[in-house]
Amino acid sequence: MPLSDDDHGSSESRAIHGEVSKTVQPGTEGAPNSWRGSTELQLGETHFGFEEEKAGQNLAVLAEALYLINLLLLPGLAFLLLVGLWFKFKDSAPPLARQHLKQTTIVSLVGGLLIVTLSGLILGLGGLDWEWTWVTLILYFTCIHSTLVLFGMYALIKAMNGQMWRFPLIGPAIPRSTGKNREN
Repeated sequence: MPLSDDDHGSSESRAIHGEVSKTVQPGTEGAPNSWRGSTELQLGETHFGFEEEKAGQNLAVLAEALYLINLLLLPGLAFLLLVGLWFKFKDSAPPLARQHLKQTTIVSLVGGLLIVTLSGLILGLGGLDWEWTWVTLILYFTCIHSTLVLFGMYALIKAMNGQMWRFPLIGPAIPRSTGKNREN
């Protein structure tokens, strides 16, 4: 960068004096918002940091992310948000988003029902005092919960790629009108 009159021969960066540096990333010369700090580069209501390749992709990603948050971070609260999204978009969402919303809602309900019912059955049959009850209960809970998390991560990957996917055994069927993705 050539020195200007106001630099007075100084090699200090212009950013030190409060100015924003417009660094262009390779391959984006002349592109709008190609420098960091742009006030024009803001996420809108429909963006999650990337553009949709297929209609409903962002909503599908949000549904799968809420499913995982429900399992790992905020159980109950994330489920309520997920059910709210399902009721809001179940009729108006594009097929990709509708399938992922339906799947995450149903699998959350079925998975929760499985964990609560069978855990209660194990506790009821074994009693609270028998040590093998607790071994069985912890092993069962860990295996079922881990499987749901693993499949949820795979479903999130599919949603991020704009593809439909069905949870094995407990996932709702993919509608015939949309068919299976050929990229699978």
